[in-house]
Amino acid sequence: MRSALMSTAFAAAFTAAALTSAAAQETQFPTDPITIVIPFPAGQASDVMVRLMGERMQASLGQPVIVENRPGAGGVVGTTAGAQAEPDGHTITLATAAYAITPHTHELAYEPESAFEPITQFAMTPLVLVTNPNLEVETVDDVVELAKSRPGEIMFASSGVGTSHHLAGELFQSLKEIDLLHVPYAGSAQAHIDLMGGRSDIMFDNIVPLVPHLAEGALKPIAVTSLERSALLPDVPTMAEAGLPEFEATAWFGLLAPAGTPKPVVQKLRVAIADAVESPHVKERLAEMGVLPMSTEPEEFRAFITAEIAKWGAVVERSGVEPGMQ
Repeated sequence: MRSALMSTAFAAAFTAAALTSAAAQETQFPTDPITIVIPFPAGQASDVMVRLMGERMQASLGQPVIVENRPGAGGVVGTTAGAQAEPDGHTITLATAAYAITPHTHELAYEPESAFEPITQFAMTPLVLVTNPNLEVETVDDVVELAKSRPGEIMFASSGVGTSHHLAGELFQSLKEIDLLHVPYAGSAQAHIDLMGGRSDIMFDNIVPLVPHLAEGALKPIAVTSLERSALLPDVPTMAEAGLPEFEATAWFGLLAPAGTPKPVVQKLRVAIADAVESPHVKERLAEMGVLPMSTEPEEFRAFITAEIAKWGAVVERSGVEPGMQ
């Protein structure tokens, strides 16, 4: 009997010690450098944003912030690595709109709605519907009218099959019941060249790389895809203002921690990220890039991701894109 009581007491003491140790670790977090996995190449807008934020996060967290680019398979390679990291908050992963698309276009080694603890969505920027400067259209209705007069002939460029740029075009076709000819490129740069040269007709693309071409008049902006106008293009209407209130296709950015990361750690990271995007220097730089900073709570971000996965799943299904077609 005495032996059983001692065993029970020892177990209780061990459990209490373990809980105390875990609580202490959470309170002391971070105890090591923070690694942010970016599942895309260096130099892209998302990479620039995260590096800007990382500098500020170092100051508030008291540990170095290391940015690790792990590109491949539309973001799947780096995201898989992030999902398999230790759930202690010291490795977190960038999520973009691609995170909601790849479940429908790639075979994944992780479950997108349960492999991570969402931390926060920290930024958003619209796509822009642009045309080559010689196309005789000025509004979304003009584009629709032209497409209906020449079904299957108006070429819409994208940065690749299954990308957000491609699926924005597919959504546009579906909502307006038009037939466009999709022309995928290996990235946006070549698509821009062909658009400017009149070898393609229209494209949905992120606002950041388009701004120089729009400023020069080399491309013509028709509408932005966010629900509100962009400060960089205040005279360009939204798709909603152009008669498509259900059309929203933004480039969004957030950070995720591996599933099982303690909630206090997630919250400490969320606060550090919010402080970073609201700091004057970072906020000014993001504004210059046409990026709207934000800070959402983890559960709000989770609900947003779930809705995005469902939304783009329906678009992918209608488009006929299947895993392995990229």
